[in-house]
Amino acid sequence: MILSSDVIIRRLSLCDAPFVMRLYNQPSFIRFIADKHITDITAAEQYISTGPMACFAENGFALDLVSIPGLEHPTVTTSMLPIGVCGLLQRPELAHPDLGFALLDEYAGQGYAFAACQAVLEHALTELKLENILAIVLPTNTRSVTLLERLGFVLEGDINLYGQTNRLYHY
Repeated sequence: MILSSDVIIRRLSLCDAPFVMRLYNQPSFIRFIADKHITDITAAEQYISTGPMACFAENGFALDLVSIPGLEHPTVTTSMLPIGVCGLLQRPELAHPDLGFALLDEYAGQGYAFAACQAVLEHALTELKLENILAIVLPTNTRSVTLLERLGFVLEGDINLYGQTNRLYHY
């Protein structure tokens, strides 16, 4: 678990399948990241199992769940509200891990992605001792481009991945 003053980041588990299905089917996710074809809970569980859980088992890092404190309830002292995913991925096409992130549209532009990415980068540098971290983004995803630049990523150039031209950034 990674804690910051604004977000809590923990490993994805199969119980997060309904949230993953919701996030990954947002039109903005499909437009700027990919259509993962997660059409039901079983597909979401399969994705979590073969994606983030397998990545963590192999590399010690993965795409994780990002939450914020939710509403206080009379019977619960603190509830966590999942708002997105953030973490490191190891793509076979890239020489180094890359930073990935996505939030529900209603939480975009409020600083949560920046806080989550900053916490993941800090963990990657201090705990995982990674020296090179990449990020890929579609040139049309101006919010993510701005976020990467604010985090200190430097544009390396273009890279063709998954049939699209992406911008490749290095941290």
